[in-house]
Amino acid sequence: MWVALAVGLLALPFLSLPGRYVFDTRDPLWFNPGAYLSHALELWRQNPYMGLEQHDGIAVPMGVAVWALRSAGLSPWAAERLWHGLLLFTAVGSMMLLVDEVRGRRTPVGGVTAGLLYGLSPYAFAYGLQFTAVFLPYVLLPALLLVTHRGIARRSLAWPALFGLTTFLMGGGNGAPQVYVILTAVALMAWMTFVERSVPFAQAARFAIWSGIFTIGLNAYWLFLLGSSEVGNALVFTEQPYVINVASSASETIRGLGFWQFYGGDQFGPWIPVARSYVTAPLSLFAGFAVPVGALVSTWLVRWRYRVFFLLLAAVSLVVAMGIFPVSHTTPFGRLLLQAYGHVPGAQGLRTTYKLITTLNLSLALLVGVGVQAAWDRVRWSPGRRWTRAVAVGAAAAIVAASATPLLDRSVYNAAHGTASLPRYWQDALASLQQRDTNARALFLP
Repeated sequence: MWVALAVGLLALPFLSLPGRYVFDTRDPLWFNPGAYLSHALELWRQNPYMGLEQHDGIAVPMGVAVWALRSAGLSPWAAERLWHGLLLFTAVGSMMLLVDEVRGRRTPVGGVTAGLLYGLSPYAFAYGLQFTAVFLPYVLLPALLLVTHRGIARRSLAWPALFGLTTFLMGGGNGAPQVYVILTAVALMAWMTFVERSVPFAQAARFAIWSGIFTIGLNAYWLFLLGSSEVGNALVFTEQPYVINVASSASETIRGLGFWQFYGGDQFGPWIPVARSYVTAPLSLFAGFAVPVGALVSTWLVRWRYRVFFLLLAAVSLVVAMGIFPVSHTTPFGRLLLQAYGHVPGAQGLRTTYKLITTLNLSLALLVGVGVQAAWDRVRWSPGRRWTRAVAVGAAAAIVAASATPLLDRSVYNAAHGTASLPRYWQDALASLQQRDTNARALFLP
């Protein structure tokens, strides 16, 4: 099963726009990763506009991974597709392991269902694969919860160190997605300590403190860059709440959508064409609502240890992800958020509340997976119910397929944002310039 998932998820991205690189985070990283990484730790980045303070924070793991793939001889487009396949496989695989962990036993059918629903979600295709540097917290959230659940009751420092390492592999430079996933892990710690009381407070506090120390220590290289004037200007002049929450309704958010760029376009067409099918195609609309409905049914019918926790987690993340919607006459919670953005230091950096869809998707997918496994177990031992098993598996497969439509019909990438390989004479000219005096400027006219 694992081999089949790996082959499928690594191969399918290659079928969309083969031979063409499509924009992902930073173009220079894909075309010249060595040069990009050589400047990754510089505080000041030169450019034709007098330069700026750099705060990318994507050298690890994305920068190193891209450099390794390109150094192995892969073209920019092939390295990009393999990177995307690795991210999808990691998200699906870690979710499968998390389901087994919280259920305390192997759940092959439920684990695969939850993993595919989480890893192949509308958010993953319409947002994640377009900007993979900020998709990493989504990919690694199941792994972070797995480390938290397994390590909180153990005294070894290896588990807090693994917690910090997992956050380190999420990269940096943005901040909000990392904060949201860490808060999700903290919520799990609090539930196990104060609600279940399955872990003594002293042990939970020890795990939390050491995890915090490792997290801050390993991520300090990009955390201090968040205080730069460049970040301050971005907070003031870009992605204001009245813009980014304009489409964050409950019906859109609960389906993993609601990001304002999904609904915009210009004379060249939709900004993110892959998102349009989730908004207009009847099958995708049905599948989008089937997941939260399935999660509610699972919570109602299947009794297990964490069902209330993940239901509450889904409800809270839904409300927060909606932000100040409706922006014309916001809710009391929306007004509270606006007050926080204006008066609480650092709160403005968390205004991109749609990124909390990470936690919402995980909660819903996990609940559905547990329900599917329970249904499978119930009919598995019932004689003469093969048709019931077939219907159950078929329904789950249809919902997953509808969610993963862009991957299956090869429409993941936007051709308008892509390019074929750079001509060889361009590369020769640029290589020649790099060998000359780097203090001089050059005008490059393609």
